[in-house]
Amino acid sequence: CTADGRIVTAPIYKSVEYRDGYYLLERFEPATVSDYMQSFLVGDTDVTYLIIPSDGSFVTELKTCGTAKYCGDGIFAYYHSSSKNSVKTAYCTSRGEILYFDKGEFFDLTLSFYNGVALEEKLNTSSSGEATGNTYRFADTSFNTVSTPVEAKDFRCGLFCVGDGNGKYGVTANGKDMLLPSEYDGVFGDEKGIVAVKGSTAYAFDPDMKSLGTFDIGGDGLKNNVEDARIVSPVAVCFSTLYTGTFLLTNSGKRQNISGFYDTVFYPDSGVYSVSLSVGGAVLDRDLNELFKAPEGYSVNMWVLPCDIPVFYAMRSSEAIVYDPENGKTRKYELSAYFDGLGGFFLTGYPEKRTLALTDPVTGEQKTKVDSLARSLGTALGTLVFYDRGGYAYTVDENFNTVCCAPINKD
Repeated sequence: CTADGRIVTAPIYKSVEYRDGYYLLERFEPATVSDYMQSFLVGDTDVTYLIIPSDGSFVTELKTCGTAKYCGDGIFAYYHSSSKNSVKTAYCTSRGEILYFDKGEFFDLTLSFYNGVALEEKLNTSSSGEATGNTYRFADTSFNTVSTPVEAKDFRCGLFCVGDGNGKYGVTANGKDMLLPSEYDGVFGDEKGIVAVKGSTAYAFDPDMKSLGTFDIGGDGLKNNVEDARIVSPVAVCFSTLYTGTFLLTNSGKRQNISGFYDTVFYPDSGVYSVSLSVGGAVLDRDLNELFKAPEGYSVNMWVLPCDIPVFYAMRSSEAIVYDPENGKTRKYELSAYFDGLGGFFLTGYPEKRTLALTDPVTGEQKTKVDSLARSLGTALGTLVFYDRGGYAYTVDENFNTVCCAPINKD
């Protein structure tokens, strides 16, 4: 439906995904729950997916025996099985034209295309079935081979690491031209960009290969020290090292030892970091000076970011402390066991006391009360959908005004 609740498709889809101008819809075929469980256990029931461009100019129907995915650059993959051959994964255009068959066993390893190229990795095995190593190739959108590197890695940001087999690495975006030559001791990256290490110096770049500065990591560099690195903010990189632990380092040389590699978070609106320390957690300013230290027993949550300011969770109780960078003050909340961090709110109160409420974590204002929240999820339109245990689904806007309310299947 649209943001105002207008239904635009029949309610027959199990999932809807929208990327790069295409809708990928999974039709819910079985009529009953028992039929669905039977098809899941047996695994021989076809599932129908529809591919529809945003202008609605055509509809492509895919019949699969499992699932389908969007791979980027207008290419789709779906699980394919036939008694005539061992094909597992088929890649096709938005109109269903088959481009390539992959006989690999795992659909989760489907290719991801960026700017017309994808990295394909194959596991080689001996005649006895033992693994003998990997082979790599860069493929274009027609699945023609662009190049065959000795080793490579997809950073999921449109950039790829390429190794020469002798411990030196570089970076490419198209599998042919090198953006960084293969002369670095190690290259690390993710969707935020890459970090290339040479000796005791690291060089950071955003996904467009714009330089974010150099970082003096000290020690002997990658050869016996750096194990991983990731960009946390435009001026800071987090390093995980073998001998000197984990630390946050800015391009101006400021350094802060921390205990958590993945749960270090930068909040761009306020310019502060939340980090894990050996005991508890803390908030740091842009220069890595400590602004707040959480009490013992509270730590940064590395999976859920319920709002755009630092939050620390009690490890042995359903409590949270929110730090407001605007005034340096904190608020403590007792959270419901049904807490859900999606949507930028807290679920506070107790279901047995019927005091559950969706609460703004910054101001403490109770936006709306619910009897019992079952689940919530965000939408691409900036609204929030939540389901209560009374059998209703609500869509609310950013001010928690109800946009639409509809009964749901109580089964």
